[in-house]
Amino acid sequence: MYVKNIVICDCEKQYAKNLLQIFSGKKASGIRFYLFDTTKEVEAFSEKETIHLLLIASEYFQDLKLLLPVENCLILTRDADGQNGIDRNSADQKWIFRYQSAEAIWTRVMQVVKQSADKK
Repeated sequence: MYVKNIVICDCEKQYAKNLLQIFSGKKASGIRFYLFDTTKEVEAFSEKETIHLLLIASEYFQDLKLLLPVENCLILTRDADGQNGIDRNSADQKWIFRYQSAEAIWTRVMQVVKQSADKK
């Protein structure tokens, strides 16, 4: 039985596919992964399913403006300090540098999922 939906939405299709492939190879019971390359696809998906974690490119984050019912969101940034011209002062926004190892990103994703589960 799957209990968590993790969605990746990125304009760099090959990067996102590679990340999904690595994530899918991990032993993580109860997690389903979804890959989209447009925000419209994410919006349509969110109308049918709960998104427990959205891993989204900073370029797309501007489009969504956090209107989606998402439990957690990690924003993939192109610069190590996570700026990308987006307001970093919001406590709800979590940043992650996209050009680090997939293992490091996976570790952060699992931390967020665990923290979310611990709050419930």
